Amino acid sequence: MNHLIPQLGRESMMHLQNGNLLEAEKLLSKILEINPHEINALKLYGFVLTQKKDLSGAINALKKAFELNPQDLETIFNLAKAYFDLKEFQQSITLYEKFISLTGNQVEVLLDIGTAHSALGNPEEAIKFFDKVILIDPKNFAAFSNKASSLTHLKHYDAALEFIEHAIRINPTDAISWNNKCDILIKIQNFSDALIAAKKSIELNPNLVEAYVNLGNTLTFLKQYVDAIKIYQEVVKLEPNNVQNWIHLGGVLGDAKQYQEALDAYDQASILQSDYKYLQGNRLHLLALMCKWSSTYIQLSEAAQKNNSPYFSTPFPLLSRVDDPVLHLEASKKYANDHWPINTSLGSINRYQNIKIRLGYFSPDFRSHPVAFLSAELYELHNRDKYEVYGFYFGPSCQDDMYQRLSKSFDHFIDVRHLSDEAIARLSREYKIDIAIDLGGYTQDTRSGIFACRVAPIQVSYLGYLGTMGSEYIDYLISDHVITPLGSDVYYSEKLVRLPSYQVNDRKRTISNIQFLKGELGIPEASFVFSCLNNNYKFTPEIFSIWVNILSKVEGSSLLIFAENDIAASNLLSFAKEKGFDTRRIFFAEKIPYADHLARYQVADLFLDSFPYNAGTTASDALWTGLPVLTLQGKSFASRVASSLLTAIELTDLITHSLVEYERKAIQLALNMDMLIEIKGKLARNKANSKLFNTPLFTENIEKAYQSMYNRYSSGQPPQAIAVE
Repeated sequence: MNHLIPQLGRESMMHLQNGNLLEAEKLLSKILEINPHEINALKLYGFVLTQKKDLSGAINALKKAFELNPQDLETIFNLAKAYFDLKEFQQSITLYEKFISLTGNQVEVLLDIGTAHSALGNPEEAIKFFDKVILIDPKNFAAFSNKASSLTHLKHYDAALEFIEHAIRINPTDAISWNNKCDILIKIQNFSDALIAAKKSIELNPNLVEAYVNLGNTLTFLKQYVDAIKIYQEVVKLEPNNVQNWIHLGGVLGDAKQYQEALDAYDQASILQSDYKYLQGNRLHLLALMCKWSSTYIQLSEAAQKNNSPYFSTPFPLLSRVDDPVLHLEASKKYANDHWPINTSLGSINRYQNIKIRLGYFSPDFRSHPVAFLSAELYELHNRDKYEVYGFYFGPSCQDDMYQRLSKSFDHFIDVRHLSDEAIARLSREYKIDIAIDLGGYTQDTRSGIFACRVAPIQVSYLGYLGTMGSEYIDYLISDHVITPLGSDVYYSEKLVRLPSYQVNDRKRTISNIQFLKGELGIPEASFVFSCLNNNYKFTPEIFSIWVNILSKVEGSSLLIFAENDIAASNLLSFAKEKGFDTRRIFFAEKIPYADHLARYQVADLFLDSFPYNAGTTASDALWTGLPVLTLQGKSFASRVASSLLTAIELTDLITHSLVEYERKAIQLALNMDMLIEIKGKLARNKANSKLFNTPLFTENIEKAYQSMYNRYSSGQPPQAIAVE
């Protein structure tokens, strides 16, 4: 039979030359039946199967040929290529490296090796091979484009942008490169240029879905929500089974405060992949914003408590659903490692020798915002003999009164909205900031990536986020002995700085002269008014049920609450009605200018705090206007903030430790006006003399903490817990 092999071989080659793969495959199979070790037939058979996309079959044939002759260049190359196409990259790299050891560097092989390393998560190795290609062929489009992708993976965005722009100069009509450029520009927060790149990519290839996604992302970052929604709606039509597209749509709808539509999008994503990272936490937070305490809300709340899923939620939504500092730490650690790991692109940081300690406050909230309402006077009062104070602003474009005030409160106020995280960190290093204070944490518009780059030798978290960041690069968390009692350090990744009083306050916040009357708000003049003007996501069915119980037991009383959206208002009324309560006793406060908002507290008699996410600025506002705050103290940072405020103003009788005690105390105060009048009198007296509103004293104390941090660092000691007496 062996004498037939040459004839069959010639015929198979003829069929191959004519593009008749099926006939060639049949003839080659016959040859291998006659002689399974016919190397040329194995090589050709592997080639035919490769052309038919039967990569596993091709590899089996080529492996047999390779075993017969391990030095055959054609076999090595084809087997390496088959492994590459099958995405078995490590085997591909091994064979390709053997190939170039025998032949020398070849562009196609070097590109594949680099791409394989990229796919295996080895961007540094990938770059070495792309550089070899560029050295051989300085106009190789693929090498520049692929190197840009590897640099992006390494978060070396400025360098990545340089290489993708070079690739575009070589091939300006490649839509994918323009889309990759858009992706890099988004990452460095250059949204105006990102918008141009996304549109150019779509112009070159109107069918490139990824370009539409990046266009939607860019529009979202620019807060052009209407246009972004339209783009994402088209994207989910094009790829209805892509879970990420539905999440993008849900996110922008939530940003646009179209909460029910956002929930619908997240629900669709959940149908496609229920365990997608952070998806269920997003669904739970939307339900909380709408006070939609359905069976889904209950199921998700129970899941949040159990924390069975490794990536159930981002940290922030858990603060208002779970009173568990262990869970908060776990969630923050996972989120920090997943989204904001240490970024070493700028290298180690220098030890500065400044004449004064340079403080850098970083925030998107130097404007009409709760963080600014509390902290404005702090920046003005810092001791300029010892400290030089910098403000780095990266929030929305704004020129309101608070922005104008704060821009003058710092020695240096720097608008860094249009800079990348890396560029902001580099700028901070150029300014030689000694201590950087993150005022946002995991809240809206904040930029944890700045701190991941290490903007200063000492990095501190304060005020904006009521919990641990769970990261390796935030050195200290400012607190006090009430919020973080001794023994609670294990729940925080940072070293705790315990001040005599946690929350700074601005004594310059003014209460308008408007005299609000109950009747103007629709409330009966004789009614005892309970109030809670916290955001709706802080409400829970448990605490709202207690409020309904309190109202039911205090005849003629009313409840004045804030409704961020009409759906929340409707759901709260429906919930109360199901409890058999007369909903005509529930009133909703509208959003009004801040000074008027403070004046409106005059109509209330007692502030009922939320749980487990306490009032912060809102509680401070109430106390500033003379309104007592009743709180329920829990175990977590966010559930102990109001207790800290009440301790600082010496009203600890208003701190309760169970729902039963909380309900009983509220009823007692409402039915005993003498007791309430006495508390209000004490509040009025203590306002002038207590720690809570003594901003100069607070400034001295936090400066003592800063000095202690600085002294430890200067002497080469690692961060350690600090207690300021």
